[in-house]
Amino acid sequence: MWELAALLDPQVPLKLRESLSEEAYRRELDTHIRLVREYLSRVNHNVQVIQNWVAGEYPHMKGKYPEDYSRNERLVLEALETATELRIYAVAAQCKLWVWRVLRVDLWPAQHLPQVPNLGMLFGINLLVNYRRLTEITRTLSRNNSHGHQLICEAL
Repeated sequence: MWELAALLDPQVPLKLRESLSEEAYRRELDTHIRLVREYLSRVNHNVQVIQNWVAGEYPHMKGKYPEDYSRNERLVLEALETATELRIYAVAAQCKLWVWRVLRVDLWPAQHLPQVPNLGMLFGINLLVNYRRLTEITRTLSRNNSHGHQLICEAL
């Protein structure tokens, strides 16, 4: 996850822009965008795996009032909500990246070049914070099932 955090670091494009010619910067920005797309795709896959796993835990809670949920059941609910937010984020980010790709960022005027670090937060959803929280919840929930714990930790 730290690799994605590094790709979304606002200092990276500034340093690149200062150290490269405009043409080299545009090529590097295109590569940077492709890397971000790949990482976001992987994060989305992980979130989908977690969401499916946690959704399997949700039916056990059916018919209960939220105030009667156990700690683990509250974590299941939080995981489902966080995973749903991250899936919404992923769709929005992938659309934005797709537009940048289709409209050929290497041809844009310099003042309109996309700001990759702005992808860290979309629609009030903070990718890095939410993904870290989701993985924490998943680890906590999976500890109740040693086989599930091993599988989830390997997937993350």
